[in-house]
Amino acid sequence: MTCDQSAICRVYGSSVRGPSHRENGLPCQDAFAFKVIDTSRGVIVVADGLGSARLAETGASLVVEAAVEYWCAEQPPDPKFGVRAALTAARTALIAKAAELQCALHDLATTLMVVCFDHETVTVAHIGDGAVVCQTALGIELLSGPGASEYTNEVDPLTSDSWAELIRIDQMSGARAVAAFTDGCQRAGLRRIMKRPEPVAEFFEPLFKFVAELEPGQDGDSEIRELLECEKFQVNSEDDKTLVIATLTGRVDDVYAKGI
Repeated sequence: MTCDQSAICRVYGSSVRGPSHRENGLPCQDAFAFKVIDTSRGVIVVADGLGSARLAETGASLVVEAAVEYWCAEQPPDPKFGVRAALTAARTALIAKAAELQCALHDLATTLMVVCFDHETVTVAHIGDGAVVCQTALGIELLSGPGASEYTNEVDPLTSDSWAELIRIDQMSGARAVAAFTDGCQRAGLRRIMKRPEPVAEFFEPLFKFVAELEPGQDGDSEIRELLECEKFQVNSEDDKTLVIATLTGRVDDVYAKGI
């Protein structure tokens, strides 16, 4: 694939413990990883381990690593196939880990979002809650929202028996930037309009602008962490919080590849 040198991506992100986990001495059960494969292609993976799962943080960490490793090794040419295959590879890793630890698969229960970007096209495979938002010429648009569930506060995890039927695949062209975040950020980043989730433009527009204007060498990860840990943000949710932001244009020396 020929690389468009005018499209240079940069990615920053952070995960922080929610207030309830800090008070109870629990670890952060969110995890993320990302990789910029060349100057305009990359993958972001975000997971939220279920609080009811005994080894939630282990499951979340495992699936983000497995999905990124699959994507980097295979670099599938069809993004819709690729994000589904990466999600499937993550579930396979969970099954192997459960056998290794001699635990139930549900002990490792986690949600998962696999987001790949190629020039200005963003594709996501999503199971569970959390969301993916894009900035386009039309404004801030929701690419993939929280999954529907039969009961309030119920989440369908990657460990579900019906996991394959629960995967949502979405794609958007013309994206200038993308953000993926767990449900701990949903009250800040999403609002309900006519019972449908809509992104809060006032929240995302300054974030995308800030990341796009970062100079080479600036620590954008720490800036995002400070945002997630600030008191105003923490009171929105007791849950852990993860936010990963990628801008899909910039300069060649602005390519960042952190995580894996």
